[in-house]
Amino acid sequence: MLFYIIRHGEPDYATNTLTAEGWNQARLAADRLAASGIDEVHASPMGRARQTAIPTAEKLGLPVIIEHWAYELDENCKTRFPDGKLKIISQIPVEHLHRPEFRKLDSREGIARIEGLRETAFAARFEMLAKNFDALLEKEGYRRNADGLYDILAPSDRHIALFCHMGMSRVLMAHAMNLPYHLLAASLMGNFTAITILEFKNEGTVTSPVMLCFADTGHLFGRGGARPIHYTVKKPY
Repeated sequence: MLFYIIRHGEPDYATNTLTAEGWNQARLAADRLAASGIDEVHASPMGRARQTAIPTAEKLGLPVIIEHWAYELDENCKTRFPDGKLKIISQIPVEHLHRPEFRKLDSREGIARIEGLRETAFAARFEMLAKNFDALLEKEGYRRNADGLYDILAPSDRHIALFCHMGMSRVLMAHAMNLPYHLLAASLMGNFTAITILEFKNEGTVTSPVMLCFADTGHLFGRGGARPIHYTVKKPY
């Protein structure tokens, strides 16, 4: 099975909708995803992600399945560490999240011990997202076991797409691949309509997802006049 995680297009955060450029990006992403043979389209309940999913769903003649748990990290997950200014977790100084004593911590250890994470409601959000992602994967034939791997219940060659958000997608990747969340927060950023692909291989009785690509935005260049995107928006989510 291939699981596609797609960040929403350029948004108007005030209205939680796509800008005109965001719609253009969504249409270009749809061309790419339709060619990939997407079998099922899922989306966050938030407007900017739902709208990004529409061109892909329409091109393939599929419904958009709303995953009500898959909304972005909210104000309760922000931190005032270290300067007292409210910020998203990925804006914690990189030298803090990459401190040598933190590098061997797994996600849950890091959330419990690292200043800037432990003081927020992020731990509860992490668990909620992980639980619901696992429930979605189990419906597709892959059940998470006590070792943090996925038992193959029913091998699948389907391609599943989830249109969502950068902050919460780091949680899904950290959980599914057993990687330290705090290091992903410090080191990974995807642009608008960035496409990440996780492969659940059907070899043996258990599997763990392999990242085939991260945050690909090749569809935005040289097609339909889409302009290159730079990190000039006020909010990275």
